[in-house]
Amino acid sequence: VSLKTQSSNVYTFSYTANTSSSQRSCIITFYGGGLSKNFVINQAAGVISVSPASSNVGSTSGTIQVTVTGSSNITYTISGSWLTYQSKSDNVYTFAYTQNSTSSQRTATVTFSASGMTDGVFTVIQDAASAPASLTISPTSNTVISSSGSVQITVTSSGISDVQYSISDSWITFGSKSGNVYTFNYESKTSTGQRTGTITFSGGGLSKTYTLTQE
Repeated sequence: VSLKTQSSNVYTFSYTANTSSSQRSCIITFYGGGLSKNFVINQAAGVISVSPASSNVGSTSGTIQVTVTGSSNITYTISGSWLTYQSKSDNVYTFAYTQNSTSSQRTATVTFSASGMTDGVFTVIQDAASAPASLTISPTSNTVISSSGSVQITVTSSGISDVQYSISDSWITFGSKSGNVYTFNYESKTSTGQRTGTITFSGGGLSKTYTLTQE
């Protein structure tokens, strides 16, 4: 404890952090004219400080760092097997976490301890695995007569930001789209024999093909 400032009859004292495992006290004695008064400062035992106190991470594997202060003799315990100690540089600890392949969020804690001091706890919250992308079409094929007309295809996707389509033959053309229902037009056929064209929908590394057969 040390005197910081004095303004008129107001004294300001500063005190340093207590990094020990015991409470400590300081007595400041004011005296004059044969009189004295004591002012007592009681400081609690040191506390293990962690920064940040918690972190959210994605579902893939990676590493995370936490700064720990308060003692030179800190130990730690980890609550989850998917979180492991990797390294330490000064007061910065690095922990590694594995990929979360489950559909549920998970949490692990690292408790930092030192004899006689209040524990510091670091919490890691890992996101659940992302749902796999999916792409379906209905129907997957149609057979139509030789005169011109149109067909509709319902395209359902999940985890795909943009579904694209490609048409194999010029006699089939895009008509319109309403919601997830696509309409395609086809021309009349004047030749003999069947003809077949395809429309391929793709996105997120997936593709589905619709086949149109015209009699």
